[in-house]
Parts: sequence; structure tokens; C-alpha cells
Amino acid sequence: MYSYLENNRKKKNKKRIAIIVILIILYEVIKISWGMMTVTNQKLEYVLNGGMNFEIPTFEFPTLPTTSGLLMVNSPQTTEQFLNIDEESFLPTQTTEQDKVFFNNLLYIEDEFDIEIILLRENEDIQEEPLILEQETKEEEIDEIEEDIIIEETHTQTVKGIYLPTTKWEAIDEFIELANTTEINSFVLDMKNDKGYFLFSTDNPLIEQMIGQQIVGNKYLPDVLEKMENNDIHSIARVVAFKDSAIAKTHPDQMIKDYDGNIYTNAAGETWLNPYDERNWEYLLEVCKEVIALGFDEIQFDYIRFHESMNEERVDLPTDKSKAEIITEFTTYMVEKLSPYDVTISASVFGTILTSDIDAQIVGQDYSSLVYLLDAIYPMVYPSHYSSGWYGQENPDLAPYEIILGAMIDSNKKVAQFGEEPTAKVMPWLQDFTATWLSSYQRYEAEQILEQINGVYDAGLEGWVLWNASGNYTTEALLIE
Repeated sequence: MYSYLENNRKKKNKKRIAIIVILIILYEVIKISWGMMTVTNQKLEYVLNGGMNFEIPTFEFPTLPTTSGLLMVNSPQTTEQFLNIDEESFLPTQTTEQDKVFFNNLLYIEDEFDIEIILLRENEDIQEEPLILEQETKEEEIDEIEEDIIIEETHTQTVKGIYLPTTKWEAIDEFIELANTTEINSFVLDMKNDKGYFLFSTDNPLIEQMIGQQIVGNKYLPDVLEKMENNDIHSIARVVAFKDSAIAKTHPDQMIKDYDGNIYTNAAGETWLNPYDERNWEYLLEVCKEVIALGFDEIQFDYIRFHESMNEERVDLPTDKSKAEIITEFTTYMVEKLSPYDVTISASVFGTILTSDIDAQIVGQDYSSLVYLLDAIYPMVYPSHYSSGWYGQENPDLAPYEIILGAMIDSNKKVAQFGEEPTAKVMPWLQDFTATWLSSYQRYEAEQILEQINGVYDAGLEGWVLWNASGNYTTEALLIE
């Protein structure tokens, strides 16, 4: 794994070791301070404060043989996990029944995330006590920990969103009403589009120098952003990274080229910035800073990859680093440079890289690296984009539930390979369009949209974004709020 990821994991491991040492020290302090005392029929509750959106991984708390007591792990976002514990192994024993011990607000910090350990006496009133699932645990020594305790803090919004093309910005009030009456809480807006042009005005000298002209932007954008902010709608700026026709006209030396030195153009007539050229990194960084200044909550990179036709026979690329390595390095650069800003950094990625290492190398997207760098990741898993045979479906477009469920389970498996909680929240793009170009297709209406959403939920995930290039959405499929 790349050094950036290794350093992060080493730091986390050191923190976990420190936490275990602290718990053991606390045990000794309690033992010395209170002597030999009995604590019976108590409850030990981990209260995970902060109200952030995050998932608690399965883990085992370091305990001794179980006799009684309950460890309650209460997450504000996801499932509760519970383990029986032996309070007599956590606290000393004694002979006086009346001398029951009550500890409150015993606090330590991991990764700036507060965790309160609260011991409650028998029959102590508990307001809004979570549902309790009891589970037996095996006898084990406190220093024989089979799994790390991994708790990641994340400020990432659980997105239930739609892509809003510029043709719909004039009608923003209709979409504000949609968000205020349904589960939709986020809009994705183009800021640097598929051609490489901007939808916002800027006088940034590097951007103007790269584009070669004054950048005016879209006149509706200020009104759109103001109304989104006033209605608490999460704003996502779509920044197309390397697919770019604008720079090809002004800085051809920064584009991907063939072996004859000509700018490489694919079958669709598209040209691409060269990800190996760090001048392009600096350019895209300036773009992101300008977008952040507009007040966006999230930067979502798209086309953060190579075109699938760019093999070693067609394009002239350096050989000292693979495509996946350079895209990962670019992502690392952007995450580090943008870390001082209070924004989510995310990316849309190919759906097939969840299972195909070949596809991952072709386009340069290493999923298992990106989920440990980004705050959010959006796999594009449109059923219409899968060929026959995927997830056992002869015609994938006709099986939206099975395709989404299969893809998201594959995502879960990919993430689980490293045994650590990723930094990125996984939220797929879903299909809200009809793929009439297919020989076997169906109209995508409320039923098909709901089947995809249910596939997301049944895979244990929560967020999703609907894609319709024209901005015409199947509102009947959305939950009314």
C-alpha cells in the first residue's frame, strides 16, 4: 500500500494501543482508590456523542469471562452492538452489598471523537435507553484482543440527492419544493463541466490563463446557492477532472498524447488532461478553491481517471508509475491541500472497479485506496451499463434490484479486505432514465427506482444519488416527508 495510507494506519494503530493502555491504567487507579468492592447487576454504556453520520464496525471489547452486566454501544446513526461483560473483571470485588460504585463521565478521546464510559447502578433511571440485544461472549484474557476497536469520525453528509443540470437552474424553486417535501437533501451542480468550462465567474489568474478567456459563469448560480443554503440543502459541486476540451486549445502540452506527439482523441472526439502532469493538479486545485469560496459543502470529482481506450499502444504515458498509482497520488494531493477547508471531498468512480482489477488498472481507479482517502465515494452502478451475465442477470437493465444489491455487496467486500473502517462513505449513483439504446430494456419508473434504492438499503448502506441528464426525475419514487 502507498506510504500515505501506511502512515495513516500506523498512526491509528498507535492510538489504539494507547487507548488499551489507558483502560488498563484506569482499572488500576480504580482498584487502588476504592479497594476491594463488589459491583453487581450494573450496565456499562458507551455513549458515542457528536451526532455525526458514521458506522460502527463489528468489534470485541477486551473483557474477561462473562458473568453479568451489559456493554451497550449506542450509535446515533446506525445499528447498536452489544456484548455481555463481567463487571467484576473491570472493577474489583468486595463483600459489602451496599457499597455499589457509580462512575460518571469517565472520558478519553480517540481521533478527536469523545467517548463517554458510564457505569450505571442497578435500577438507575436511563432516559431513552436503546433497544438491547444480548449476546454471549467467549472467555478471553484482556491482552488477547482478536480485533481492533475502530471508530472513525466523519462529517460526511448521508446524501439522498439528484443531479441538477444547468437547464433546470432557472426553475430552482420547483426543486427546492421537491427537497422540502421529500427525502431529497442534496443537489449536485456542475461547476467544471464535461467540456472543461466553468459555470461560475472567477478572476483567478491561473484559471484565466489556462482557459485563455474571461470566465463569466451562469447568471442563475448565485440565486441557486442562496436558496439551497436557506433551505438546508447539501450543495455538491461536480468538478470534472481530467476530461477536458478547453485546455486542449490553450495548453496542448498538458494533454494526453499519442506516440506521434498529437493530442489523443477518443472515438467520441474527447480529449483529456494528462494526470501525470502536476501542472494540471495545481490547476484543478485552484478550481476547487474557487468553488469552495462560493460556499459549496462538497467537492465531487468526476472523470478522475483515464479513458478506457487509453492503452499502452495508443497513448504515450510514463512507465515508472501505473495509472492507478498516479490517480491515487493525485487524490492524495487534493485531499491534503484541501484539508484546511471545511468541505467534503468525494469522487464518482466506475462501477466495474468494485470487482474487476483489470478495469481498475485500465481507468486508473483503485477502489481499495480511494475509500481510505476520500470522505465519500459514488460508484456509478447504473443497471443499463452492465453487460449480460453480471450478477447472474441475462439482461441487467431488467433487474435493477439485483444489480444494485450485488454491486453494493461487492463494494462492502472490497472495503472489508483491510479490516479497517474506511474514511469514505459509499453512496451509489442510481439510474433514473430509460436506456432505449439497449435491445432489452424497460422504462424506469417509480417501481424501478425503488428497487434500486431498496438494493442500497439491503446492502447495509444509506445514501444514494439519482442521475437524469435532463433533470427530469421520477418524484413518485421519493419518500414524502
